[in-house]
Amino acid sequence: MTTVDEDRCAPISLETTPSAVRNRLALLLYKTGQGLLGYCEDDLEKLGLDGRDYTALAILDEDLPRSQLELAQLTGKAPAIVVAIVDALEAQGFAARERDPADRRRSLVRITDKGRTALAEADALAAETERAILGGLDADERAQLLSLLQRALTPADTPATTPA
Repeated sequence: MTTVDEDRCAPISLETTPSAVRNRLALLLYKTGQGLLGYCEDDLEKLGLDGRDYTALAILDEDLPRSQLELAQLTGKAPAIVVAIVDALEAQGFAARERDPADRRRSLVRITDKGRTALAEADALAAETERAILGGLDADERAQLLSLLQRALTPADTPATTPA
């Protein structure tokens, strides 16, 4: 299992965060997101991944997009960007791409067993990073934060659901 190199990585601290950022939710969320994604990027790279690759593998594994275009829509990236991401994943054996037999113009993408192994290692690294970055919160509070963010991102006219 890959672990965070504590000597090389400095966690985000509220004490070193400018008050202009501390006092604005949008900026604090942005800084926290940057910290979570950028924290010890070298450790993620040891797995052959970057943040975009990790996101794509997670979506391929959990959301099961039917096509490369659907993967682009789910990642919020332009199709041309997703082509490059899938190219990189495919080159490492983390994903496989094939033509849709029903529509040869459409590329189907799936995660491979090697990709699932890399994803599991990246998930473990992410969990460790979350504990480091969000060290002021215990496990229950981190779960509550996840639930609150999911609820906040649910449109007002849509009933909120909590994953099991």
